[in-house]
Amino acid sequence: MMYWFWITVSLILSAGIFAGVLWMIAGDLCGAPFVPSNRTFLEKIFAIAGFKTGKRFLDIGSGDGRAVRLAAKKYGLIATGIELQPFLIWYSRLISKSRKIANTRYIRRNFFHGKLPEAEYVYFYLFPGTVEKLGKKILAECNPGTIAISRAFEVKVLKKNLINTLTDKGRRVYFYRL
Repeated sequence: MMYWFWITVSLILSAGIFAGVLWMIAGDLCGAPFVPSNRTFLEKIFAIAGFKTGKRFLDIGSGDGRAVRLAAKKYGLIATGIELQPFLIWYSRLISKSRKIANTRYIRRNFFHGKLPEAEYVYFYLFPGTVEKLGKKILAECNPGTIAISRAFEVKVLKKNLINTLTDKGRRVYFYRL
């Protein structure tokens, strides 16, 4: 009897790991792999962005939600993350709830499907090709005055809107105002 229990547990765990790997591959194909951002570097980025309490923040490809949580907790923003991988959405919600950060929400979907939620600040850390497609979507859907923050890659379609660049230890961040 115990033998069947352990076989069942092993099969369930294996299926879960397999499903997780498939979701990670899907995430890579849809925009970027999960690469966590360093909190200290996020704080430098956010300090330059000039956040105003009560405004809306959107993290496209939010991963484990750390940028969403920081924006909500430290800067008082109404913060939303969009992420494709269900495990990362679950984890983000769990951490936000356990830390009692109320003004966060996480949406599980491909960010190219449907309209972007309204936000005064849009942050993303994605592959260069995805950044270019997203730049067009941001231009079409975001309001004038929106600050778009691209971690690592320039958004050529937004080049005329560039207002600032951060370079730190070889890392770059581009700030655009629509």
